[in-house]
Amino acid sequence: MAGEDRVGYKRPPRSGRFRKGRSGNPKGRPKGTKNLKTDLQEELQEVLLVREGAQQKRISKQRAVVKSLMAQAVKGDTRAANLVLSMVYRLLEMDPSGEEEGLPAEDQAILANFEQDILRNQKTDVPPAGGEDARRSPSVGEGG
Repeated sequence: MAGEDRVGYKRPPRSGRFRKGRSGNPKGRPKGTKNLKTDLQEELQEVLLVREGAQQKRISKQRAVVKSLMAQAVKGDTRAANLVLSMVYRLLEMDPSGEEEGLPAEDQAILANFEQDILRNQKTDVPPAGGEDARRSPSVGEGG
């Protein structure tokens, strides 16, 4: 037998191998179909003609949604305000660069001092439960 015709581990018979240029899953997803994320991104990038005061502007649908949501939040709609704040929070959480990387040294020093003040206040504001004796628990065999 020639080396190419052997059948065994990791060597299926020629009749069972994938043909060149043919998919292993012919009934799978057709080429060019888009998923929901792609469709949503394309839809949000489409441009609308919007009137702001006396001017007409061309803005993306995404920008129009954000403007409308922000306008509702400013008018006092608590659901819209909650949505805006949750979006801001998520965007800040997902920022891979870190919070303090872009801050000037002076601002970082202010934040560090503020953090120290908060920690100091937490230590002094919370008295231990039961007074001084509550901090020390008797060990095994210690009589009291």
